[in-house]
Amino acid sequence: MTNFLSESANLEHLASLIPGHDRDLFSSFGHCQFEAAFKDRLFVVFQPTGLNPDNTHRDPEVLTMLKVLAFDAEAEYGAEVLIFDTVTGNEQWVGHIPNRLFNYKVFMQVPPYLQLKWDAVRDRNGAIKRSLSFGLLIKTANRSDFYSAGNTYCLPPNKFRALYPNYNLRLA
Repeated sequence: MTNFLSESANLEHLASLIPGHDRDLFSSFGHCQFEAAFKDRLFVVFQPTGLNPDNTHRDPEVLTMLKVLAFDAEAEYGAEVLIFDTVTGNEQWVGHIPNRLFNYKVFMQVPPYLQLKWDAVRDRNGAIKRSLSFGLLIKTANRSDFYSAGNTYCLPPNKFRALYPNYNLRLA
């Protein structure tokens, strides 16, 4: 008889498959966020730098921009996403097992319970363009709106701009 794991047991098992050198860091992190993704979606990887004397937030240190290059799914192995680091030029496949993104202190995974959408957008000329959208889970030490100096966060540009509206973010 086959027994399916509960969602939490499945996530726990996937986390147990993280290589040992990253597993402790992953386990110490407390915040997981769900982000919509699609081909060419950008994510900003950054670190807050503290407060100014007037208690406003200093500009963060933007470490890189990540770009979603591809989505692939296969019945036996599940889904994975190809991520491109615009600063280093490196690529990394991210699947259902949480992966540390390059050498940054951020983890990403394709959730094991995945909803796919074939979204439609009407352009300025009235033509309909479609793209596949899917979710990604991103795990960090804490929430980005805590502005914890030295912690690393990964957000889409619109959420980054909500935290740092005066920062001149140049999209790759």
